[in-house]
Amino acid sequence: KGAFTGANTNTTGLVEKAGKGTIFLDEIGDLPMEQQVKLLRLIETREYYKVGSSRPSRTEARFIFVTMQDLNQKVEQQSFRNDLFYRISDLEINIPPLRERKEDIPLLIDFFLKKYNVKHKKNIKGLT
Repeated sequence: KGAFTGANTNTTGLVEKAGKGTIFLDEIGDLPMEQQVKLLRLIETREYYKVGSSRPSRTEARFIFVTMQDLNQKVEQQSFRNDLFYRISDLEINIPPLRERKEDIPLLIDFFLKKYNVKHKKNIKGLT
């Protein structure tokens, strides 16, 4: 409240809301360099500043980062920080695109048909 013009109420930020849970950041490869610095500091120190605060807060949240981009290539092109890449690349799970794993398509069709049938009270058996 009062941190900037028009801030009339206290608001809990997303990092604070995560608590001891998980922060999921999609398309990390698109993050601008200025934000990469802030994210790196958050990951390394586990500290962040609430808007308008002069005292740091701490987070115990874990992070999951997702991208469809080649971060190694982005590091080489100097459009992604090497030190941030080092911090977030502990465990990599590479999921090929669906076009490269066509055997998954029938399983996905079954899954989504069952979900659709329950939601819409239908009894669709399959697709042609």
